[in-house]
Order: sequence, then C-alpha cells, then structure tokens
Amino acid sequence: MPALVDTNRLEAMRADLPREQVQAVNVGDMVAQAAQALKAGDAAAAQRILQAVVLLDPDDAEAWVWMARTQQARNFLEEARTAYGNALASNPDDGETALTLARLMRRMGDSGPARALLVWMLLRFDTPSLVEAAAAELQRVDRGGAR
Repeated sequence: MPALVDTNRLEAMRADLPREQVQAVNVGDMVAQAAQALKAGDAAAAQRILQAVVLLDPDDAEAWVWMARTQQARNFLEEARTAYGNALASNPDDGETALTLARLMRRMGDSGPARALLVWMLLRFDTPSLVEAAAAELQRVDRGGAR
C-alpha cells in the first residue's frame, strides 16, 4: 500500500518545529475539527487538518480513521485503504477498523487481502457481533461479491 505520509520527510519536518509549538497543539481537538469539517461536507478542509495531525502524531489511529473516511468521501479509495491500514497498524485491537478495511478491499475487487484480513480477524477477536460481521463479510468475499 502506498503511504500517505513520507516518514523520512515527516521526521525532518517534525525536527524543524519548535518544541513548544508541538507541545501546545492538542491533536484531539484537531481530529474533532476535521470530523466536523467532514460532517459539514468539507472533505478538503478535513484532509488538510488531518495531514497536520498525522505529521504531529503518525501513530494516532483515530486521525487515520478520519483520514480514511475523508478519502472515501472524496472517492480516493486507494488512499482510504492506505489510511485504514495505517489506523490498523497503529491500533491492531480495533476490530471495527479492520472490518471496514476488509469491506473496502472487497469493494475494490481485492479479495485476496480482504480474505486474509477477515481470517485474521476471526482468529484474533472474540466479540460476537464482530466475529459474526467478519464471517458474513468472508462469505461475501468467497462468493465474489464486489458490493
């Protein structure tokens, strides 16, 4: 998957920021602002805010989920897939994000990785509703359904 953020560039940019400026930023507030912008229909503004958030904290899973939603709203599905992947890498215990990523992969016609992710979910999670949803999605993948 292509990265939405060049980590080498990210580290160089972060090193150039004044420490007090970085510490004064409330990343949670920025994610909330981005979510509000997206809900208001301004995906471009949401994306700008979220790019700043992941610059400051590339391990913020919530920011990556909102970035993925923003990319989906703009119909940038490959970028959404990458952002969901980054969210899951930051928080592998987030079964809802894993399921959303698997559904997106299936819709994109990428059944192999979707299937692998769903099998991983069935082995990793024990929440009944999540297991049931993953099993149903796996059946869709196995039937070849893209929608």
